[in-house]
Amino acid sequence: MEWGERGEQEAIPFASDYPAFTSNQSADLALAEGQVQYGNLDIPNVQKTYVDVNPHNHYYFPPDNIVELYPNLSNPLLAIPNVREAISLAIDRQKLSVIGETGYEGVANPISLPLPNYKSWLDPTLPSSYLHFPPVNDAKAEQLLQAAGFKKDKNGIYAKDGKELSFNLEVVSGWSDWDEDCLLIQQDLAKIGIKVNIEQVTFGTYYSNIAPTASAHGVIPGKYDLAISWTNEGPTPYLQYYDLLDSNGSFNVEGFHNPQVDKLLNAFAQTTDLAEQKKIMYQIERIAAEKMPVIPLLVGAYWYEYNDSNYTGWPTKQNLWITPGPANTQSAAIVMQHLQPVQK
Repeated sequence: MEWGERGEQEAIPFASDYPAFTSNQSADLALAEGQVQYGNLDIPNVQKTYVDVNPHNHYYFPPDNIVELYPNLSNPLLAIPNVREAISLAIDRQKLSVIGETGYEGVANPISLPLPNYKSWLDPTLPSSYLHFPPVNDAKAEQLLQAAGFKKDKNGIYAKDGKELSFNLEVVSGWSDWDEDCLLIQQDLAKIGIKVNIEQVTFGTYYSNIAPTASAHGVIPGKYDLAISWTNEGPTPYLQYYDLLDSNGSFNVEGFHNPQVDKLLNAFAQTTDLAEQKKIMYQIERIAAEKMPVIPLLVGAYWYEYNDSNYTGWPTKQNLWITPGPANTQSAAIVMQHLQPVQK
């Protein structure tokens, strides 16, 4: 049970149900038909299929986080920088943006920060190569693999010491945009002699596979090779970089351990001096791009739909006063507390 406000002080209860769906498509249909009034979904052609069918249907997909291709760095093949760089060079991010995400999500950047959200934290001296990925270059990608000692075997896959560059790619079955992204990545990497097997699994299995485990020597990555997943956002880049890159980060899925980064993040947390914090962040930005512990793909949108036929007070594009969608349960509870019944 959640509570909505009416008038200045009087509060009325309203029932709040969180239905479960097996796929994006079934949830999209429920939203469009009005069975669900509050959503957190990627809806293809949202204007036509959702907004145009009901004047009370609204949406906003603001940039929110970085969608990463996470390499498990405990895998000795993915721990090789040339392999990660070759993978990055071969992926057509523009195609992911246009086809996989139907144009809702832009291409990410090498420093793994969603922009323009953190524009004020950018090192003003960063060269363009730290902010933009180069065009797809399959020839250079293969050169990088060859320079690292890999040769194509009888299967047409690059291998070294009998070990092929063949990886499983984890994704949640039914997350239609990411499922499509994985198919596109599989096709791109096949062109440079890297084999990808897509594993579409339930969310529970997916999260269990990729979640890192804490240890006295830093996090231990889960049981996977490659995975598409999100990053955690905060009011400054600190939370995202801490969770992503600190040896003890809660979402350091890849298992990246770098004493310099740990020291910098600790120093950031110890000071309230904004100028000093920015100097620290500038250094981390460069390390994130140069070491490529993860492979940034897209600037992830925060999917948000709502219907205002019965309640007003929703966050809007013009007044986005909170993280809006129900995927964030804490902010969703606050949103519901601010809703007011429409006077009919």
